[in-house]
Amino acid sequence: MANRRRKVEPGDPLAEFASKLRELQAGAIARADTPEKVTALQIDKVAENENWRCGVSTIYAALSGARLPSITTLRAMVEAWDPRGAKGFTAWWKERDATQDKIISCRAADQDAHASFPRRSPPDGREVASPFALEDLRNRLATALATQGLSRTQLAYRAGVGRTTVSVALSRTGPPPSEATIGALCRALHLDPAPMLDLLREARTGLRPGQFLV
Repeated sequence: MANRRRKVEPGDPLAEFASKLRELQAGAIARADTPEKVTALQIDKVAENENWRCGVSTIYAALSGARLPSITTLRAMVEAWDPRGAKGFTAWWKERDATQDKIISCRAADQDAHASFPRRSPPDGREVASPFALEDLRNRLATALATQGLSRTQLAYRAGVGRTTVSVALSRTGPPPSEATIGALCRALHLDPAPMLDLLREARTGLRPGQFLV
């Protein structure tokens, strides 16, 4: 199967991550000192890993930059090619999470740049009236996430929401999250939701707690 690689261009996070994976594979092959070891590093052999079985096509897709590898596919690749073995997976997992966040941000920016008309927030109360309150809200969530040593994928699992929902909620460029999302994230992070919901209300309306529209 041909491995048609995407050209690595500045600002293309998916292609950059794929390039790093190819470097990982190339380094492993360069360190192999016998034909048998080289054979064991081939993609079809990696896909047959009894602990992290995955498809050959999914590995090719990750190496070519066609799509971001799943956690299972990434683990199989790292354990086969990283000189640290399984111990190297955490660093690659964090790199994958960061790449996914960059992809989401790039797609949002691209939609804005190519829109026929200025992009508007949906009429559901999610407009931003106070960006400072929204930044405070996101900083508190990010601090709690870092303090507890969780990845965004783990937080999504705990909160019962999608990984993309977590990424958008923490993104510096995304719209304000919904009340339901804030409630779910606060429960997962053991935070009092009341002050967080106050910040969300302030972000949307510009009104601080105790203030009302007149």
